[in-house]
Amino acid sequence: MPSPDLYEKTSFSDRLREIGILSVFIAGAALCSALLMDLIVYPTALFAIKNKAHYTVIIKYMALTALVLWAASSVAWRVLKLRRDGFGLREIAVRAARRSLRTAGWLLVSLGIAGTLLAAIYFLLSYNYYLLYKLTQI
Repeated sequence: MPSPDLYEKTSFSDRLREIGILSVFIAGAALCSALLMDLIVYPTALFAIKNKAHYTVIIKYMALTALVLWAASSVAWRVLKLRRDGFGLREIAVRAARRSLRTAGWLLVSLGIAGTLLAAIYFLLSYNYYLLYKLTQI
């Protein structure tokens, strides 16, 4: 008779223990979710409903602060990494300028392609509307 796999337990008590552990984990996750909802999300939602202008300003400044902190830390991390690799400040500045210009170029190309596609879709749909109008004017 082949030996059973060590990772696959086939007895009823082993399966019951696994199901019990899984059930306790699910119940704990549900309890944590409910507590998080009651303590954080619900008061925040009430504040957002009662003070729309204040909430909008807070979220706007938090998002702007997060974006600036992310950009600054990204640049700082990149500069430190390049400094550790032996690059001078001039080389780092040239690399940053090239990368910024390349990114701006790709952004312009992407915007041009998106604009062209939107214009084509608009003309197709407006011409389709004109054709449908002419067809129903019989």
